[in-house]
Amino acid sequence: MKKSTQILLLVICTIVCFSSCKKDDENNENTSTNNTPVVSSSFPFIQCQNSWVYDLSIDSDTSSLIVTYTIKTIDEEGYCAIEYRTSAGANHNEFVWYSNDVFFCDETGSVESYWFPLLYKSNNTIGRKWDAPVNDDDLGKITREIISVSESVTVPAGIFTNCIKIKQTYASDVQIIDYYYISPLVGIVKKESTGWADIDNQPRIYFPIVQALKSKTF
Repeated sequence: MKKSTQILLLVICTIVCFSSCKKDDENNENTSTNNTPVVSSSFPFIQCQNSWVYDLSIDSDTSSLIVTYTIKTIDEEGYCAIEYRTSAGANHNEFVWYSNDVFFCDETGSVESYWFPLLYKSNNTIGRKWDAPVNDDDLGKITREIISVSESVTVPAGIFTNCIKIKQTYASDVQIIDYYYISPLVGIVKKESTGWADIDNQPRIYFPIVQALKSKTF
């Protein structure tokens, strides 16, 4: 793969990896009136100012990118405004996570019909499946399935036990598979993705993307 193509794909995949949908500006104004951060009683990692720093590598490139997610505010509805930064200089403040007493999702929207849970508070049993509420324009229906509840994951930030492993598949392309490793106490500790690109009417190309927790602030 040409270097220029790698750079383009890196930028694209960095933006979409752990992507969150933009929430309406009017909902962003709905913060707690007493300026007290709203803390999820179900997910201990959902707290204001918590940060996650990840190493992101694409196509086994040894020069990984550093990406950081920080919860800036949490409103009374459970929406978390996220600051997203990269070592390449990208900085975005429009990402939103969502959590309630039932589930946490890192991809959300301004209405309930767009919620796509990533982690449930209970009933995290092997074989549990659920679909995204909206199909992807290119890849069709997205399905998540719990395939393990006792993973031990080693990343630069340390060893995390009893992680839940989730397999994410796409109906229109069976070669694209993503794996999430999630600690109920810490959140996402690792993600192994299949990157893809359609270039100049050539056959679709695939490449590995790995995002591993480097450090955290809590």
